Amino acid sequence: MKLSLPADFGKKLKKTADFFVRHRLIIFVVMTAVAIGYTTTTSQKLLSPQRNETTYDSKQKELNNFQTIDYKFAEQLRNDLSDVEVQVNQQLPSNRTNPFTE
Repeated sequence: MKLSLPADFGKKLKKTADFFVRHRLIIFVVMTAVAIGYTTTTSQKLLSPQRNETTYDSKQKELNNFQTIDYKFAEQLRNDLSDVEVQVNQQLPSNRTNPFTE
């Protein structure tokens, strides 16, 4: 099967190409304005989202289910941590005083 084009296809193509070449600045400005408008409207929707009340309520209930702090356990933990002795094994020579001057 052969594909046939109309006889004046070349003329129409040249005419269309000439139109786009003559009006390329206007076409560029219009396309840029459309892109900026689309980006602006999209970002406005993202900057002010609608709050889903059911999700908000369920998360709020989850947060309210936490128990209060057990102060006795916190005090015991504080005492246990304060009684621990930390020993550091120094691996540097003892005559080294300021490593920035070496």
